[in-house]
Amino acid sequence: TQTFAELEDLVYRSILMSGDVLVIRRFKPRRGRLLASCVQVVEADRLSNPDWRMDDDTLAGGVELDGDGAPVAYHIANRHLLDRSRTGGVTWTRVPAFDARGRRNVLHVHLARWRPDMTRYAPMLAPVIESLKQRSRYSEAELMAAVVSACFAIGMKSEDGGLGEGLETSGKTKDAKPINITEPGQIFDLLPNEELQSFQPGRPNPQFAPFIDAVAREIGAGTDLPQELLVKQFQASYSASRAAMEMAWLFFRTDRARHVAQFCMPVYEDVISEAVARGLLKAPGFFGDPIRRQAWLGAVWMGPARPTIDPVKDANADKIYLEMGATSLTRIAAERFGQDLRVVQRRRAQDGSEAASAAAAAPARAPDEADDEGTDSDKETP
Repeated sequence: TQTFAELEDLVYRSILMSGDVLVIRRFKPRRGRLLASCVQVVEADRLSNPDWRMDDDTLAGGVELDGDGAPVAYHIANRHLLDRSRTGGVTWTRVPAFDARGRRNVLHVHLARWRPDMTRYAPMLAPVIESLKQRSRYSEAELMAAVVSACFAIGMKSEDGGLGEGLETSGKTKDAKPINITEPGQIFDLLPNEELQSFQPGRPNPQFAPFIDAVAREIGAGTDLPQELLVKQFQASYSASRAAMEMAWLFFRTDRARHVAQFCMPVYEDVISEAVARGLLKAPGFFGDPIRRQAWLGAVWMGPARPTIDPVKDANADKIYLEMGATSLTRIAAERFGQDLRVVQRRRAQDGSEAASAAAAAPARAPDEADDEGTDSDKETP
């Protein structure tokens, strides 16, 4: 139901929220489709022990393990645990991790492994989830205090006391007089021996913004994201913003390489293998020689183009690297613009031929007409 780009986005968002996600390789021929290779993305919450069994030496978090701790099979529930729309109980399906030829049936895509014996993986925000929750509570409290302060809140004081006892839940006083509900800008009548006292919460709090910035720095340190990129505010100098982007891209490149190895390349291998088997692509030795097979499947995944703060400086740096032989035009076109250099060159050649054709088709001017016009210096200034 989704294209490969949409599947990439779904898988990556899933591992950020849940820590891992399952991608099951499928083969489903359909009318109107060129290839039958496809994948099924399974939410991580559906991966669990059958019948809510406790973890043991051979089963942990829905993953069945062998004596060496390697995955043997995955136990997947037929629905999400919080899905109450379906009738019937929850059942589990055992999906083998490998087929008879040793090929992976299930791709367990996940974040970085923190410990050697991890079976399941923690979400990206796990180290800072407590700080995020406290920040949310603090923001809500400050917002409520600011609203109360803006409404000019007042409180009632009585010498006799017992104001709460004098009010009934029916919305009337003891004397059957209706209670006036106050809103901003309204004045209401007081009971005998009552007076008003103003309430000033002192909002907005001047320390709110520095505290939120400090929490953002803590969250950035726990997620390997600079504060400027986390809050999308580049208010520092050019050097500081550039350093923040460079530090972020160290994390992005590592995360991208892991995503490519776990998800993109296995799916790419399935698509190319089926295309070669159907005769749509010619790849001699693809199925007979494993070395040639890997050579045919070689690919470099660039991903989205890298953002730049100063395009002129980056272009000059690319020019210097190109002269040094440290990079190529193909890589520059892919990294900077996300385009194929061959397509760009064909487009430029076509633009050049169209420009030459337009110049040749333009009517030529007679020599005597050119002489009559004269030079710019001979013309009179109006």
